[in-house]
Amino acid sequence: MGGFFLAEVKARRGQALKSGVDFGTGEVWPGPEAKELGLVDGVATVDDFVATHWGMKTYDYGPSADSSPFLTRSLQDAIAGAVRRLALSGPAVQ
Repeated sequence: MGGFFLAEVKARRGQALKSGVDFGTGEVWPGPEAKELGLVDGVATVDDFVATHWGMKTYDYGPSADSSPFLTRSLQDAIAGAVRRLALSGPAVQ
């Protein structure tokens, strides 16, 4: 599998790959270094990608520094409790 993966990387990235680097070590490179090595074309967030490629604004509906920690924690606890109850109840009888 490792050999197949390495061949695929070389076939897909071709001349973009920096020479003299063993890409088959299993090492993981952070984004900026991966760009220098030719493994990726760029580094961006999902929001950046969506805005650039689809011209859409994204919205983050998750917890934020402005939200109440109590409310956020309570919501997390409620969801975890519901999942736990479903898991413990076993398969539904039909």
